[in-house]
Amino acid sequence: MITLDNAARDVLSEIYDQFEELNEITVSSPKYKKTMINYFVNHGLLEKIDASTLSGWLYIIRPTYMGEVVLQDRANNLSSGKEVELNDSDLERTNYHVATKQIQQAGKTMKKKYQVFISSTYRDLIEERAAVSQCLLDCGCIPVGMEQFPASGMSQMEYIKKMLEDCDYYVLILAGRYGSLDNDGIGFTEKEYDYAKSINLPIMSFVVEDIGTLQANKCEPDDKGRERLNAFREKVCKDSLVRMYKNTDTLKADVAVSLMKCIQDFPAVGWVRASESDSNAAITKQVEEYLEKMSKSTGARIKVEPNDNGGNTLVIY
Repeated sequence: MITLDNAARDVLSEIYDQFEELNEITVSSPKYKKTMINYFVNHGLLEKIDASTLSGWLYIIRPTYMGEVVLQDRANNLSSGKEVELNDSDLERTNYHVATKQIQQAGKTMKKKYQVFISSTYRDLIEERAAVSQCLLDCGCIPVGMEQFPASGMSQMEYIKKMLEDCDYYVLILAGRYGSLDNDGIGFTEKEYDYAKSINLPIMSFVVEDIGTLQANKCEPDDKGRERLNAFREKVCKDSLVRMYKNTDTLKADVAVSLMKCIQDFPAVGWVRASESDSNAAITKQVEEYLEKMSKSTGARIKVEPNDNGGNTLVIY
């Protein structure tokens, strides 16, 4: 619950006016009251990224999605000083906004994009797949899924394995259907999950919280299908970290937050522009030239050789 009187709202609005020109600003006394700024920060209306107490106090702050929501005055309550309550949808969008911004910033810093495989049944989850794809694009990632599969002489599973091997992360969406079966009687979605696990691809699983809330045409029509689904659902919940989602909005927010955490915990190779690769090649050439000079000046033979761990070893002899 957030309560702002007219004075506090005017201060917040004045601060956000400055964000139209700058990504971050400094605030300090005597222009601003520390208690008021702390209230904004503690309630998610501003983000404090640095602080100094060398002379009084000074904060470096950035805008937040929640602050923008509050200033929209959506219930016309703020102007009269009444309490404003952000609903679940507002909070999910706030989480989504924060997570996607952090992933975008990390991608810009590292100059790379991550490729993420989206695994699920199709016809019953078209909207969910589209939402997750948009989430990945908002995060600066490359979504990969059955929508991009071309006509090919390879079997479906062979092509899926090839795509999985080129990906950095794996997202599973599991709802009310088990999906189509391969020749061995195992569903393609389950086989995708098993293969991603076998090649140690970081897995993020999102399972619908209550199958009973789904439309009948989005659920398995017979006992055999429901039995397969329940067994797969149990395996997923047992084998990997799972987030339960209620609807498309919560799914998007959950994917963004989970992806941000997964990138932090399991850094992947990712994809870089050819120009960036060229710069890496230039650095390698400089190292080789330096080693050659060292070899001539010392009389020792110095070279770099690949080792069994996938890296390089400096050999002097």
